[in-house]
Formats: sequence, C-alpha cells, structure tokens
Amino acid sequence: MLTKQLTLTSFVTSAQILLIWLCTAIGANPSEPAHLRYLKPKKLATLANSMIVESSGLACSRLEQNVFWTHNDSGDEARIYAFDRRGKNRGIFLISNVSAQDWEDMASLVLDGQPCLLLADVGDNLARRKTCVLYLVEEPVLLDPAGDQIQPWPVLQTIHFAYEDGSHNCEAMGFDETNRTVLLITKESIAGSGVYSFTWPEVSNSTEKPVIARRIGTTHFPLVTAMDISSDGQRAIVATYGLAFEYVRSPAESWDQVFAGEPGPVIAPFRRQGESVCYCTEGTTLYFTSEKRPTPLFELLGETP
Repeated sequence: MLTKQLTLTSFVTSAQILLIWLCTAIGANPSEPAHLRYLKPKKLATLANSMIVESSGLACSRLEQNVFWTHNDSGDEARIYAFDRRGKNRGIFLISNVSAQDWEDMASLVLDGQPCLLLADVGDNLARRKTCVLYLVEEPVLLDPAGDQIQPWPVLQTIHFAYEDGSHNCEAMGFDETNRTVLLITKESIAGSGVYSFTWPEVSNSTEKPVIARRIGTTHFPLVTAMDISSDGQRAIVATYGLAFEYVRSPAESWDQVFAGEPGPVIAPFRRQGESVCYCTEGTTLYFTSEKRPTPLFELLGETP
C-alpha cells in the first residue's frame, strides 16, 4: 500500500510540475538558458563487467570520449569501474586506504585544470551518521587494454561534512565546477527532500572539524536517488527511481534561487531500480544506468526547443 501511495504521489507531483513548466515555458526569456527537449531514450548497451552488481553512481569521463565511470552501492570494496558506450569493461581501480561504507553517487569534474572524480559516501538509511565523506581522486588514465586488472589508485583529497540540522539519508550529489560548490539532495519518502550545499575546501579535513552543509532549498518530489550538474553549471538533473527533472540556472542566479523554482520534467527510461544519472561533457546529453542486473546504459539526446 505504501508503495502504491508513493507512486501515486509521485505521479500527481510530476503532473503538477509538467503543467507549471508548460505555462512558464511559453513566457521564457530567450536570453536565458532553456530547458532542453530530450529525445526518446535509447539503450546503448548492457554492461559486460559482472563485478558491477549495483550501479549506484555514474559519471562521464573528462579524459576520454565515450567512456563512463560507475561504482557499486554498499557491500563492495572501494572500487570504481570504467566502461565504454558499448558496455565493454575499460578498467577497475581500487581506491587506496579508504572504505566504502555506503557509496551512493559520483561526479566527474575539472578542478584546478585536473580531470577528477568525486565519490560520495553519503548513504545513511537509519540517519545515524554524524558525518559523511567525499573522496576526490584524479581520473585514472586507462592503459590496460583488457580492462580486467584491478589497479590501486590514490586519493587526492578527503572532505568530511555534516548537515547543519542533523543526520540525513542521501543518494544524490553534484559538483558545480564553475563555483566549486557541492550540492546534496536528501532522500525522503514524501515530497520535500532537502537541498544542501557547501563550498569545496582547499585542503582535506577530519571528522572532528567537518564542513557544514547548509540547507538552501527543497524539491517538490520524493525519493531522490541521483543527480548531476553540467560542466558549465547551467543545468542540474535530479532523478528518482522512475522520474527525472531538470533545473536550469542562469549566470546571475544562485542555486538557492534555482531550487526555489520549478524544474522541467524529463522522460527517463524505464529502469528496474534507477539510482544513477549523468550529463555528457557538453551538458546536452543524459545517461542512465540501473542498480539491477543485467545493467543497462541508456542515452537521452537533448536539443534546444
């Protein structure tokens, strides 16, 4: 019964957002960034690597075209996996000297000229963690032709953070590289997921001195499981198990202002348990995977209406 209620609530909320979006889109300022119109989802591949059992985060490579990164949900070691758009395994890397308590999302970014991956150990189903942690690593160069050798990989920076209002379960993290801001959206069973942010610190910190994530907004839909921010900082895609919504940000707007507005709906592909999404490097194409095997890779091409 609860599942049916949540599904109905999610459907009604989506219909309301769609109606508001259609009304406001008519009067949109042509000089502002526009919501993209995404074409029908296309399944590109099924991931070949049997070690990818719960694709919980997804990121597009900043080093190599048509390459993606993912990681498993809780239960795996601290590993990241590379694959191409045909689903072929391209590499496996074990992040050195860290644990994977509950990795839930990841992002690709360029920080100080260096292509990096950001790994979010932020899951907290029982809302008991005093702090959560983000690991920044340099994006690995893929040199193993077979892609089946597990290689160790170091951490560049470790950032511990705490929410200003207590513990939260979270499965969605994005990084705006234009202003070095981390965004996090909590996972709630009813509408009203909190949006939190903090500025990326210059150096690593400890659990005793965590960065404080401040609440800056609220979504109008429940069960947020993934997000990503485009490399130009103008778009944020937020996904649930079955739905997706895109927020558009002008250069003059803050993320606080963006999340105070209404997003545009995105027709996401059907996934048995969708917990990952990412933009391509250009920010005009979306990719999705699923936590259930066999793991699909979907592509949604975007175009300006």
